[in-house]
Amino acid sequence: MKKIIIIIGILGLLVSCSNSPEIVTEKFLKNISVGNIDKVKDYTTSSFGKQLDFMSKITSIPVNPDFEYRFVSDSIEGKKAWVRFEDLSSKRDGIMVVKLIKDDGDWKVYKMHK
Repeated sequence: MKKIIIIIGILGLLVSCSNSPEIVTEKFLKNISVGNIDKVKDYTTSSFGKQLDFMSKITSIPVNPDFEYRFVSDSIEGKKAWVRFEDLSSKRDGIMVVKLIKDDGDWKVYKMHK
């Protein structure tokens, strides 16, 4: 019985880590860099997904398949998280911030800014 409880605890930890703010941000950035808006919306809140849809209809969203970034830090406070990264593939200086919120148990991107 003790072994079963330990195994369940380890599995729970693995599942919770697979949807961390950093991993969701990585999937979001990877898909947006190649212009896969439909897949990007899997990692965003519905309102941010609608904003991306609107933006993609009125202008082209920049695509950079060679996009590279460096993770800087992350912060989690309750149901909100911030992931900071540096864009290594552009001439833009500074740290970018992706803001996430816990939505039905999953981390979702709701904003990105410098």
